[in-house]
Amino acid sequence: MLREGRVGTIVDTIRTETEDGLLDQALVLANANHLAAAAVISGGALESHLNYLVTKNNLTITGEGSISKYDGAIAQARNNGTIEVYSATDSKQVGAWGGMRNDAAHDPKTFNRTRAEVRLMIDGIRNFIARVN
Repeated sequence: MLREGRVGTIVDTIRTETEDGLLDQALVLANANHLAAAAVISGGALESHLNYLVTKNNLTITGEGSISKYDGAIAQARNNGTIEVYSATDSKQVGAWGGMRNDAAHDPKTFNRTRAEVRLMIDGIRNFIARVN
């Protein structure tokens, strides 16, 4: 597999399946009304994908990875004219999803999003991942 250059595709397949599995788990949780947990897990899938995009495009972040740090590195590359991984509008949506994830993770007892909002987050992240590779 190494000689044939297929290792990268296997790793990408595993990453894609893992992200998809997390989003499936998040949807089950949302449907069971465990909205904070669903938001945290779907945010984890998003963070994983952003990490992949940063690595794939040889971008760097300062400090430990997070949705905002990865998005910031991608935005900086876009603003510098280096590469456009995704648009500024996408970046706004990524920031909103990151905010929902942080609200759910840091204070789950006061997380007050509706099931419909969390499902939109999950569906949006799933569509984003499929579109931005």
